Amino acid sequence: MKFRFVTGLVIAVACVTQLLTVMPSGSRLCQGDRCGDYYWGAHEHDGIWHLALINSTFGQAKTEFPTMAGEKLRGYNALLDSVLGQVKLLTHFEAKTLYFKVVPLLWLAAMIWVWSRFAKSYRTSRWYQAALLFFIFFGNSFSYWLRLAHEGRMDGASGLLSMQSPQMLTNIQFALSLPFLGIMLILMQLAKRKWWQNAVLAVLPTVMLGLKFYGGVIAMVMVGVFALFELKKKAWREGLGIIGLAGVMFIAGMWYFYQPLGQAVNTQILSWQPLQTMHPIIEEAGLVYWPQIASLRNILANQGIGWRLVLIEVVTFGLFVILNWGTRVIGFYRKQWRTVDGVILSGIVAGLFLNLGFVQRGEWWNTVQFLYYATFLTNIWAADVLVTIAGWRKWGVIAAVAIVALTLPNAIDTVRIFSSYPPQSFVSDEEKKVLAAIAAEPAGTVLALPLAPKAIPDEGLPWPLYSRFDTAYVAAYTGKTTYLNDLVQLRLTGIDYQERLAKIMANNCEVLKEVRYVYVAGDQAQIIDWQKCTGVELQSVMAGDDSEYYRVITETPNQ
Repeated sequence: MKFRFVTGLVIAVACVTQLLTVMPSGSRLCQGDRCGDYYWGAHEHDGIWHLALINSTFGQAKTEFPTMAGEKLRGYNALLDSVLGQVKLLTHFEAKTLYFKVVPLLWLAAMIWVWSRFAKSYRTSRWYQAALLFFIFFGNSFSYWLRLAHEGRMDGASGLLSMQSPQMLTNIQFALSLPFLGIMLILMQLAKRKWWQNAVLAVLPTVMLGLKFYGGVIAMVMVGVFALFELKKKAWREGLGIIGLAGVMFIAGMWYFYQPLGQAVNTQILSWQPLQTMHPIIEEAGLVYWPQIASLRNILANQGIGWRLVLIEVVTFGLFVILNWGTRVIGFYRKQWRTVDGVILSGIVAGLFLNLGFVQRGEWWNTVQFLYYATFLTNIWAADVLVTIAGWRKWGVIAAVAIVALTLPNAIDTVRIFSSYPPQSFVSDEEKKVLAAIAAEPAGTVLALPLAPKAIPDEGLPWPLYSRFDTAYVAAYTGKTTYLNDLVQLRLTGIDYQERLAKIMANNCEVLKEVRYVYVAGDQAQIIDWQKCTGVELQSVMAGDDSEYYRVITETPNQ
């Protein structure tokens, strides 16, 4: 009965902590007279971006990039957004409700069910389920030791390194890919599979590709390795069938999800720059920070490969792995290896290799998302070893409790951050009224200002979202395409926006011939230079406390 109590406790606490990171965002709340939609953490940018895709692109049955009018959406994992866009059209549920409330609840149920099933198939010990769910939902890094060493405190440490288990729902597409990964591993452990189970196994990497490019690549590697194991056992039909179908589906998925609607992106998504993503471990002041060693490494690198350079890189790699994986490094203390463990190892190695070997177009560090999958897979082995340690005759339970205790500090910090009130940003009720008025207008492109965030006098939290980030919130709240916003997403997808950006920064009057509405948030003086344009009239339609929108009246039809 003890294992049932512990498992139930892990699940109950996981439900609270996981949902805390996502469900409050998008809710109408108040702090004094500052009422509106509040957003926490990554959701104030990333969540808003997905709302824009749902409302402005797929919710309108369009294929246009929501923050660059006239540009076809391509090079992006939009499977979830396209599904939610169709659900929104059919049910009339708000995108905020679907994205921040409904999807996380469904995900949590799927995660618990799938990975509990996996636990029972992977190890017969009843305690393994509790251990696996613990690491899946609470596994964390050792970054708190860095904060403790530098500043004598632990708070704020959970954001120093790569995303960890308690933060999964800050990246909902990543989180949603994990139940499919679990199903894939369950199917691989079946002694005998029916033809349709092999087909499902082959298709799952493509499903994960639609949710997350990085997850799809890792899953394809794992399925390929599994197929090789099948061929080694002389199961020719199964092995060739799985790898053949998986390959065809994966290629089709790459074409459909990432370059289906326009010309090929003219820059590489990934560039080979080995070990660049691990060097910040010894370069950045908030991390290990060995500036002299980092400088020596740069000097040695220019002289060619030598033993001192190799030693520095090996030590840096060790720090990178141990600090990012935390207590999960115990998972490599293993004696039993099966086919499924070889597949898991291939996923871990692939995730590390792709993260450390390449940098990404737009945001060079973003290959860290390959590491997310490698880190997640280590939970399986860490739980296995934790159960083994707990079974030791002497000090086993004490050692297991110590491992659990060393895992929790950053999980507690994540709870602290997402339970803080109020958050840093919100979209006010007054601004929402103006945005709703634009949403009710006929179709047309919106020039949304400011393009770059402009700080406002500090009057306490929360701050208006427009003063914090360049986001897609105007597209998200109006359902209309904006002329140019959210430059981060444009860089990630390889879209050249520089000419359009230069026109806006120069207040080029030609811009007004390409838009139908102008929306100004914050400092209303931003509109003055645009009002000086000849041959065009800006007709004020509605104003709020800190926002106003205009219709653009031109002699010729505009967008």
